[in-house]
Amino acid sequence: MLRTVFRSLRPAVVPKGQHVRALSQFTTIDAEEVKKFSAKSAEWWDPHGEFGMLHLMNPTRVSYIRDRVAPNNLGSTPFKGLRMLDIGCGGGLLSESLVRLGGNVLGADASYSNVQMANLHSRKDPSLWTGPGKLEYQNTTAEDLLSNGENFDVVLAMEIIEHVNNPSEFLRVCADMVRPGGKLLLSTISRTPMAYFLTNFMAEDVLRMVHKGTHDWSKYIKSEELVGAIHELPGKWKVDDVRGIAWNPLKGRWVLSEKNGDIGVAGINDLEVNYVLSASKPDVENRIHGAYRQPKRSTIQTIHQSNLMMDGLMDEYRPPTRLHHNRKKRGHVSAGHGRVGKHRKHPGGRGLAGGQHHHRINMDKYHPGYFGKVGMRYFHKTQNKFHRPIVNVDKIWTLVGEDVRNKYKNAEKVAVVDTLQHGYHKVLAKGRLPEQPVIVRTKFVSRRAEEKIKAVGGGMFTSILLLFILIS
Repeated sequence: MLRTVFRSLRPAVVPKGQHVRALSQFTTIDAEEVKKFSAKSAEWWDPHGEFGMLHLMNPTRVSYIRDRVAPNNLGSTPFKGLRMLDIGCGGGLLSESLVRLGGNVLGADASYSNVQMANLHSRKDPSLWTGPGKLEYQNTTAEDLLSNGENFDVVLAMEIIEHVNNPSEFLRVCADMVRPGGKLLLSTISRTPMAYFLTNFMAEDVLRMVHKGTHDWSKYIKSEELVGAIHELPGKWKVDDVRGIAWNPLKGRWVLSEKNGDIGVAGINDLEVNYVLSASKPDVENRIHGAYRQPKRSTIQTIHQSNLMMDGLMDEYRPPTRLHHNRKKRGHVSAGHGRVGKHRKHPGGRGLAGGQHHHRINMDKYHPGYFGKVGMRYFHKTQNKFHRPIVNVDKIWTLVGEDVRNKYKNAEKVAVVDTLQHGYHKVLAKGRLPEQPVIVRTKFVSRRAEEKIKAVGGGMFTSILLLFILIS
């Protein structure tokens, strides 16, 4: 289908003197695109530079990948044991995020300077090399990886297919590297008038967020075209999900549409501009000359089937509830009371059959709403909306660091420490506050803490307000 949209282009010629990988006769690499992004390689890790919007988009992309690849793994390393390819990795924004989640990631890019920048940045964080995941960068192409027999559990082509010469061939190469039962995830821009207005006219001509010529509207691919091309791939590929991804100026972040074709901000259809797509390669036996050969399965499929087998065993051998000796687990309203009915307890809720537990002090002060007839189920099922983290006055300066403190030590202005920004809602009086004026923004403050803050430098800067409490 994509062949009907894009005309065939001649093999690109490598510009002389450029750090661009040599291109084969049937490559999908566009040498001009490689040259263009090589010139910007130094800006990859500048959150305020040309790739700033990509920095903001990255958390949303990672969240979507996690939901599609490991939806049932709530741990800190959901991609542990998965071999993942980030084709067109650029400076490694996505690759580093995937490694931190436990993935064994190969970042590949046709630009030598991009790969060099990705390697240099990764060495600044030792956890990328000592953690559960593995990271490797290669200056190579998708075609070369396929010809070398590489295969992966997950192949990611994020914001890359609109920069290649032959998107249908590029899609086929990426799909061939996915193991049976694995995933292929792509993100790109739809070829619509709205996309031209936002990405070409506004971003390049008006706001100048990116250099002019960064995007070629004629290379954009509509979501229905990409879905159709995936369905035409050999092996009965299945498109699992297509979601729009758009910048929400009200929330100040990128958001995913709830379902296909949702109407997003300003009445724009979410699939009209940026979108992400997830597809699965079926885990079936291949017929070769009348015989069956079982291909190497994806780790995703193996882990999933192991979980199903374990669930089946547990269902088969789980004893009936009446034989359990510890049915009242922590969280049950009668937990810790032995053989007593939950409706025979005092309405006070937990503890020794009445009101509050004698081991607990100041529970109403620090944990309002903890006790009550609703019981522990309510308290643990929902977020504790009453919790107010505390910070003592001796730790106030540690929130902003020694550099900020030294900056305002002999200055006419006074430093402002916003405890709310750092997650603390109460300021208590434990410890000693250094002799330097400071303005504290918080929700609650004890009387002694207020006195200590007012006393700091009182004789030195009597005209400066030493305490500012914002009650919101």
